Amino acid sequence: MKLTLPPGLTASQFDRALKDFAGVVGEQWLLATDLDRDTYLDHFAVDESAHAPSAAVAPITVEEVQE
Repeated sequence: MKLTLPPGLTASQFDRALKDFAGVVGEQWLLATDLDRDTYLDHFAVDESAHAPSAAVAPITVEEVQE
């Protein structure tokens, strides 16, 4: 699935956010590939474009969530 940027963010701002998230949870828990986005897409949404994921982050600890 093609990347859809979150509203109000430029590509460089989004890239910086992904790097920051990866710094907290590790690269393996940052899900931002085309396949990852397709996995998190709501296939039952009436308007798929309104529910297009840009990425997902999978923190493991409370501390990672808090950071």
